[in-house]
Amino acid sequence: MEFQHLKIVEHPSGAILVDLDVRDKRLNVLSEEVFADLDEVIRHMAKSPKERPIFLRSGKEKGFVVGADLRRLKELTEPEAVDRFLKKGQETMRAWAQLPNSTVAWVKGMALGGGLELALSCRYLLVSQGPNVQLGMPETKLGLLPGWGGTQLLPRRIGFEAALTMLLTGEPIDESRALALGLADGTWATDSEAPELESWIETLQQKQGQSLPKRPTHAELQAERARFDENLPPWSQLLGETVAEEILRARRAILSAVFKGIEKGIEAGMDEERKQFCPLVGDPKVQAHLDRFMPKK
Repeated sequence: MEFQHLKIVEHPSGAILVDLDVRDKRLNVLSEEVFADLDEVIRHMAKSPKERPIFLRSGKEKGFVVGADLRRLKELTEPEAVDRFLKKGQETMRAWAQLPNSTVAWVKGMALGGGLELALSCRYLLVSQGPNVQLGMPETKLGLLPGWGGTQLLPRRIGFEAALTMLLTGEPIDESRALALGLADGTWATDSEAPELESWIETLQQKQGQSLPKRPTHAELQAERARFDENLPPWSQLLGETVAEEILRARRAILSAVFKGIEKGIEAGMDEERKQFCPLVGDPKVQAHLDRFMPKK
């Protein structure tokens, strides 16, 4: 099979390695074309024996995926087009999450925004060791909220309060914090990647049919949500009026999506993400933030 932005490599062990290398970009970013390639992989992998683990990796020298293609996002001037862009990504990531195989995000360096959402769509997240590791959802710094399921996936991985801190501040975390929170399930050393990969493949093949690492239950999320209003003072700085207006709106939108997902389920939460995202992205101040954060080609 041939793809525009990725390639599939079959490891001698039987594992499948999916290397993401977005064409004509210095770093990996997500767009409709990339999602189309991932959709083809999903269709192909759906026919593959579930005993074969699938590793999603970066083919770039630096980083995993740094988020959405902001240039593409700025081209979308109509709310309906923005909604289609978000829904396409949500559908692709949900389909990836539903593969029966052990899917693994083999994260090198940075996984930010949509990159972390893609990693969270995998059953396991293994992160490289070293000072360049950054895992985060920085959308709030742009005056936006995650649009590909981040407000739903992050709480279900690390719990309500830890996820809310990451979402509302937009600050990334490092390798040690990711392990402590349960965001990362393990680490690997970049200077011995090949043997580390083989070791993890063997470990996952031995774990076939066993339970996943402990994740927060729905009841636990609901309990944390119930305590939120009681413990509002510690959050007052994040929800107060000490930040720019567009940042405050984004934080309130994040809360709306997180709450909806806990109360009504993940699909309702993803619908709320798109509903909240579309009005925000057209704000001139948000557009100015997008210009400043635009990565070089």
